[in-house]
Amino acid sequence: MQSFKKMFGQDGEVSKWNGKTILFVSHNMTAMRSLCNKGILLDKGTIAINDTISKCIDHYESSRISSESSVWVNTENVIGEMYLESISILDNLFNECNYFLNSDKVIIRMKVKAIERVANFKVGFDLINNGAVVFRSQQVDSCKIDELDAGVEAVYDCEIPAYFLNIGTYYIKPLLTIHLIKPLSHVNEEILSFSINIDDTNNPYHTVLTESNHPGAMFPHLKWNFTGDSKISGIN
Repeated sequence: MQSFKKMFGQDGEVSKWNGKTILFVSHNMTAMRSLCNKGILLDKGTIAINDTISKCIDHYESSRISSESSVWVNTENVIGEMYLESISILDNLFNECNYFLNSDKVIIRMKVKAIERVANFKVGFDLINNGAVVFRSQQVDSCKIDELDAGVEAVYDCEIPAYFLNIGTYYIKPLLTIHLIKPLSHVNEEILSFSINIDDTNNPYHTVLTESNHPGAMFPHLKWNFTGDSKISGIN
């Protein structure tokens, strides 16, 4: 990103280039979204889409992952002391699912297996939306089990609470490392996705919410208190 700042200035203001067209080629979705307003997506050398940068990024992300799958099974990536066996997206009843309301809890289940005794490992994922990392979560954030004996399989469940994510599609990029030493997986891309829609049963105002009129990856239901005359406010 430092090279971008040198090219465009510290504020990344592309408009200062006085109407010149700049061709920026990258797989960095965050940089693309912040620097570009239009995009061209190539597929095997041909133009797949020529549209706004947001639509190009959405098309790029959705085309890489099957929207029907809520389970990823590792068939080849076995390296080092341990490896990822599978990742599943589950609902609160532990059924496989990739469509949720924002009032639902989302569970990301990650199975790992130790080839030999391993310690100080971290398993987790980046949650990605619109080309940007919403958050990174790893088991050591709240679970102290970071050692396994040879041959042991372990299951880690991460719970994304209800009323946390906004409407949209979210992508899972897995992580498996020995803390500050080395990666234990060559999987370096998003492998699963799930979608969130708004549960409008609690509030009539929510029936018209979209990603555009209620922006942001998060949609927490925060506590609000009212002080005043309910008759003046129109509250019965």
